[in-house]
Amino acid sequence: MIRNFFPKAFAFQTCARRSISSTSLTELSSGGHSHLPNSQSRLTSKMHFFNSVTEEGKQIPTYRVLDGIGNPIEGAQLPEIDREFARKIYENMVLLPTMDNLLYNIQRQGKISFYMTAYGEEATIIGSAAALASDDEVLGQYRELGVLLWRGWGIDTAMCQCFGNEEDFSSKGRQMPVHWGSPEYHFHTISSPLATQIPQAAGIAYALRRDPLRRGKNCAVVYFGEGAASEGDFHAGMLFASTLPSPALFIARNNGFAISTPATEQYYGDGIAARGPAYGMDTIRVDGNDVLAVLAATREARRRSVESGRGVLIEAMTYRQEVEDRKQIDNPIARFRSFMQSRGWWSLEEEEELKARLKKEVMRAFKRAEGLKRHGLKELFTDVYGGEEPWNIREQRQELTALLKKYGSSWEPWQSELRKFKDNEFRRLFRRDYIGRAIELTRKVRMPVRALATRRIDPADIPETAKLPAQAESLPSSRPSLSQDHPSASSTPGPSQKKRKAALKRKAAFEAAMAASQGSTPSTPQASTSQPSGYRGVRKLNLPVDMRRKKGVENDAPKKEPRDELYCTMGTSIVGIQYYKGLVDTGEQVLLIRDPRNLYDRNAIQVKNIGNTQVGHLPRAIASELAPLMDRRLVTVEGTMNEGNVREFSYSLTLKIYGRADKREQLEPLLIWATPGMRGFPKRTTSAASARNVRAGIAPPSSQVGAGPSNGYRSQSAAGYGATVSHPSSSQVARMTPQEQAAHQETLRKQQADFAEGAELRQILLDNFCSPNDIELRKILLDDLRSKDNIELRQILQSEDLDTDPRQILLDNLIYADDIEERQTLLDSLSSTDDILELRVHAIPPGFTNGKLTVNMLKQQSRALQWCIEHEYPEQFWQYRKTESKSYYYNITRKNPQVPPSPLDREVLCADTVRLGQTLIMIPLILATKEDVPPDYSRSTLVVVPFSVLSNWEKQIQEHCIPGALSYCVYHGTTRSISAQDLKKHDVVITTYQTVVSEYENSKRSTAGAAGPSKKKIQSSVFDVQWKRVVLDEGHKMRNPRTKMAKSVCALSAQRRWVLSGTLIINSSQDLGSILTFLETVPPL
Repeated sequence: MIRNFFPKAFAFQTCARRSISSTSLTELSSGGHSHLPNSQSRLTSKMHFFNSVTEEGKQIPTYRVLDGIGNPIEGAQLPEIDREFARKIYENMVLLPTMDNLLYNIQRQGKISFYMTAYGEEATIIGSAAALASDDEVLGQYRELGVLLWRGWGIDTAMCQCFGNEEDFSSKGRQMPVHWGSPEYHFHTISSPLATQIPQAAGIAYALRRDPLRRGKNCAVVYFGEGAASEGDFHAGMLFASTLPSPALFIARNNGFAISTPATEQYYGDGIAARGPAYGMDTIRVDGNDVLAVLAATREARRRSVESGRGVLIEAMTYRQEVEDRKQIDNPIARFRSFMQSRGWWSLEEEEELKARLKKEVMRAFKRAEGLKRHGLKELFTDVYGGEEPWNIREQRQELTALLKKYGSSWEPWQSELRKFKDNEFRRLFRRDYIGRAIELTRKVRMPVRALATRRIDPADIPETAKLPAQAESLPSSRPSLSQDHPSASSTPGPSQKKRKAALKRKAAFEAAMAASQGSTPSTPQASTSQPSGYRGVRKLNLPVDMRRKKGVENDAPKKEPRDELYCTMGTSIVGIQYYKGLVDTGEQVLLIRDPRNLYDRNAIQVKNIGNTQVGHLPRAIASELAPLMDRRLVTVEGTMNEGNVREFSYSLTLKIYGRADKREQLEPLLIWATPGMRGFPKRTTSAASARNVRAGIAPPSSQVGAGPSNGYRSQSAAGYGATVSHPSSSQVARMTPQEQAAHQETLRKQQADFAEGAELRQILLDNFCSPNDIELRKILLDDLRSKDNIELRQILQSEDLDTDPRQILLDNLIYADDIEERQTLLDSLSSTDDILELRVHAIPPGFTNGKLTVNMLKQQSRALQWCIEHEYPEQFWQYRKTESKSYYYNITRKNPQVPPSPLDREVLCADTVRLGQTLIMIPLILATKEDVPPDYSRSTLVVVPFSVLSNWEKQIQEHCIPGALSYCVYHGTTRSISAQDLKKHDVVITTYQTVVSEYENSKRSTAGAAGPSKKKIQSSVFDVQWKRVVLDEGHKMRNPRTKMAKSVCALSAQRRWVLSGTLIINSSQDLGSILTFLETVPPL
């Protein structure tokens, strides 16, 4: 039978053990005995099932001696400690998070490979370490660095272990960081797998019991989490320590999570403590955030274990850093500090001095450890085997010694091989597999392009894989007509109808270009008879999928929007300013908005200032030209003021007209009126259309092929890109002999073939080698472009006939590729700099001392409070100015005037990236500004939360606010009958998004005049209050601006608006649209 054992200070769950006396069959048959001979279980005639180890059917209680603010609980017996002992405990507790902060950050920077913090478990680790003997054997897991620090392991030693340098004497640089171990301090090196140390601890404890020198003096202590308690090794260790009596102390740190799995998904029952009595062990559950309770419980548990030689289980209930509410309520460091301050053992001055000293010591140790060398290779086989060294290890050590003697202590052949591969092999492989294929593709592409330009196919260009079989030799010698039907089944299939039409179009385009260059009309397509008799037909080239251009096939990647170009700039004015109140200043940009419903001019274009207040209109003549273009969305117009409020009836304005780059041929004739003197746009030697013709292999029109060098075009023949070629005029061609004209035409055909071939290949290379993700490949390609040796590739890619130089495209894509190391250095410097955000501390923050909160705020929380107050009472730079004709307010930072006084911007978006606890920042803000009730607004703050965290806000106010300091109510469910007047009486009103949406619909129906019961009118109370402040918790939930949730919260009336969120962007930057709309910053993005 399981019973409760209650000492004076705490309760251990233990199992009663009585000796089994011999019982005769006569006694059993007569019912004279109360239990079976092989069991201590009492016999009963009642059938009863048990699901608890306590007699009352309740959970095992949790032992604590200090409450949440460090005051001793009434009736609690405090452990015996003096001032110096308490100060040592506290200093070690503060040292742990100081080291955690630094080591966690440098692990994220990649300077060490692994680290595990102990946030929230400082009391469990230090309190238990302080209760153990210095020679007790300890087997830890990842979070027990505090045990070593308590026993004298220095900060330098811990840092050296994390870096694995030459002063890492515990593992000689062979262990991962955090895998602590020290024979000197009786701390066994931890292993990565969970729970393996638990049966090992049972074995060590059994060995201690068998050792006559240490029996009755020491125990084995093993630390593990509740996740490890789900492993079979846990039960094996518990069974071992209970069956073979062993002085083992099992300390389970239950922080509610096993990595990312909550405890509710790990076990069903009364936690880990309920398992101790099942194995016959004395068991206690202790508040792991109360260091004095942990100290007292561990002292008693160790005493029982050593004296009885049996195992004892302690379950310490702690939390992790991620649980913000627990961190603020049960912070073990703050709780023990309050206790020491109440005893007069600690002061704020000593607190500041301690933190500064520890931070300095940790930073010094970090910088020193980072600069030390690693362990030499000669340490590879030391401290691995105890006793005599095995023969095979001795041989390996001797071989290593010989290699070190030959090559030196820093012999690392893999580094030179890796460097060689990076510098030589990778480039060679890349050139062979990619650049080589691209150049080979040049030769493959050259054949169809030349065939298109010359209207014939050279037999030498036909690859073997494209030739017809030998039995097709009997085909006619002339080239088959493009309109010919499909050949018989014995021949190779000819092109389909779709392909024949494409071939006809290409042929027609080429003849049109040739006719334009010669001044003649294009002829109709005819079947060519110039094909040699050896013609066998050509198949379509099967180029590699990753290299060839896919025409007509939609790419998975989104196409880039055509860029806008500035077409022209013109000066005009704003008219009708005497009818509007908008003010502008010199240099201010204005909005130009179409006003098609204007009664006086359907082409009217409004001019509005930065505050969206109308200033006037554009003149009627300008508007009549711009309005059709703006309605068709062909142009975008920007306006900049040349002068401010100096004239009475018009202001000077500069217009910039932008349009798409590929619409020049369409837009330039429509914008001639906007050019200086209406002279039109200058002629360009290469337009977007000619660039498209270049890519298609079409010759430039004759207007672009002049007689002199100034009108020449760039040739892309094999002789070299960039050479300017002069072509004869039409009169010169007329005076040529027929042989000269034929030679001239042949030269033109060859130039056009080379021109189209280079453009085609250049586009292929750009399509395949300009991906922003292939940084290393693009670097090599750029090096090849710059190289003087690779003339062929430079000739392929060099061009000035396109609107955008492909080399510039490469350079644009490589902007961020060359400064990766620079950006990493910047990140390192930012992350390693002390106190990056030097925020001011609030002068008199709400706290326990001034009777508002049950705890005093931490320094970072006080900084956050000051930051919040500065944003609710911002310094905004408005000046009142007065001229002869008008008075206005002028913003000296934005340089814009306006007539009505501008309200202060009290809208704040708080993304808590440093985990200060958003709930526990808002509550002190409400308390600190409680007395400030703005006119025309109520004193109440409306907090809108998801239903899942509704109780959390209520719980935070109850636990952190002194009773009466803050009045609140929950407006949800049955409490929605509260009227608007009653809501105004509370400092805080907590409601849900669903409630706001529901009342938003009711308020709309009420506004529309729909009749309904009085209850409907009452249930729109949140929209009947002018709130002092509206706070949206988890504000990213309204990221879709078209939802009722987003529309309803935006309709709330408040002087100050807050959005709290840790994940502002979930899908894309457009998620910010509705948040900024609620903050009344901009419309939805």
